[in-house]
Amino acid sequence: MPLNTKRPEFERGDIMGWLTGKWGAFRKLWRLTSLTDALRFVWARARRQAQVDLRLKDPPCKIRLRPRDSDFEVLMHTFAEEGCRVEEWVSSPRLIVDAGANIGLTAILFARQFPGTTIVAIEPEPQNFRLLRANTAAFPQIRCVEAALWPRRATVALNSPANKSWGFRARETEADGEGDCGTVTLDEIFAQYGSIDLLKLDIEGAEWPLLETKPAAWLDRIPVVILELHGPDKEVRFAKSLEGHEVEVVRRHEKYLLLHPALVEPRP
Repeated sequence: MPLNTKRPEFERGDIMGWLTGKWGAFRKLWRLTSLTDALRFVWARARRQAQVDLRLKDPPCKIRLRPRDSDFEVLMHTFAEEGCRVEEWVSSPRLIVDAGANIGLTAILFARQFPGTTIVAIEPEPQNFRLLRANTAAFPQIRCVEAALWPRRATVALNSPANKSWGFRARETEADGEGDCGTVTLDEIFAQYGSIDLLKLDIEGAEWPLLETKPAAWLDRIPVVILELHGPDKEVRFAKSLEGHEVEVVRRHEKYLLLHPALVEPRP
């Protein structure tokens, strides 16, 4: 029986697509890692590998991605677009809470920006959480919590309408079925740590229970909040949820920064 020497179409098409149509994304990955690692990622994607290890530059840090999932987009949003850089308003935070930590890339960004800061990284989805633990293992100041951030203690069910690892949504449920997870509240974090200096919320719609459960006293206790909004009529709902709270809103890419004028550090 003759050997089939034809190369699989997915390999050739995927590799050439990255080196031509996605050249800009390839160059960004090259700048963040190295040429060798950028090529390793493209090859792993073409070969449909489940995971691939890369090394970020400045300072060196190993990360693990799923090349055919949304992890690459998360990497670009986090390190290339700089939507979570907040040194203008925060210089020496004691505690950062990263809710919707996914695979830990934003937590790593914060740990590099603020080496002496404790970071609580909250992620409910089990596969994401395993990568979160692996990716942040070299940063002892990052404390990983497998739970969903919620206004109260409850059980929530997770689903991903887009079938992507960055899109898991939580809804409260009375059942304790397969795939359900527990929750953690901001009140519990305040009770354990005393204060929160920076809160990042990218929790795929679960920001609304936090914003719309009154009184949302946490809005008056946290100097800086980085927030991504989801769902229909989000601008109207957002404005209504902030009524009665003295916060300044700054738009940066897809994210909103909520700055509490009485708490935020003075700008230079």
